[in-house]
Amino acid sequence: GQSDEDHITFALVEQRVMVTHDADFLRYASTESNHYGIVYGHKAAHSIGHIIDSLILIYEVLTLEEMAGRVEYI
Repeated sequence: GQSDEDHITFALVEQRVMVTHDADFLRYASTESNHYGIVYGHKAAHSIGHIIDSLILIYEVLTLEEMAGRVEYI
């Protein structure tokens, strides 16, 4: 129920990568690179298991520094 700006602010303060199916965050990332990373997956495109496996792979392969300002698609 929070605004997109609230979610972005929280992720910045907490130094968190955002995981979302909301395309609004892709528009944000296209104009702003000041974030710790965004992982985007279309809501109906994958099973929960596939999403979890993809997130684990991203976690194992990329550091927080490497994710900064980056968008990963699953």
